[in-house]
Amino acid sequence: MHRQILDHTRRHDIHILCMQETRSKNTTQYVVDNFIFLTVSTVNTNQPEYAGVGFVLSTMARNALLRTPFINSRIACISVLIRGGELNILNTYVPQNARPEDERYNRLFPKLLAKDLLLC
Repeated sequence: MHRQILDHTRRHDIHILCMQETRSKNTTQYVVDNFIFLTVSTVNTNQPEYAGVGFVLSTMARNALLRTPFINSRIACISVLIRGGELNILNTYVPQNARPEDERYNRLFPKLLAKDLLLC
């Protein structure tokens, strides 16, 4: 899987790639071929995780990384330094309509806005 992601990011000159449904059981950070993989999980390790969001950052993006304010397994943000200021990138996973109401956006956004993050 890593090889396909890295081939795609190199082929299309992508420096920040957002991933959803990572199915990660832990919040992790690791490096593969100079790309950093960040995955977010906030569930009990005894439960299967079917959400999870994450980022893949090139060396250039990693050097510009300021903060990683992870909210939960469905919402994560990274802040990077760009020419002219700071850019916040919000990565979200929204469950399908068949999921319970409390797992959808209308319940997640008030929690996010309470943390004073910029929505991009």
